Amino acid sequence: MSNNYKGRLITILRNSARANVDRHIMNVDVLLGSHVGIAEHGDIMDTIEKELLEAAKYQDILDMVNMHLGK
Repeated sequence: MSNNYKGRLITILRNSARANVDRHIMNVDVLLGSHVGIAEHGDIMDTIEKELLEAAKYQDILDMVNMHLGK
């Protein structure tokens, strides 16, 4: 695989991980700021925790890409 493809793949991995972190953090923000969101989720703490775990998973991916594949 040429370096051009390698660089593009690394960029895509980073962008995807960042977008997923942002997506799950936004979900938490919406849940915390919306009475409707809270009403739809019986166990709001469990729902928020699941969103934070997803955000952490993608942050770990981003950290690994940066650490092992270059910045």
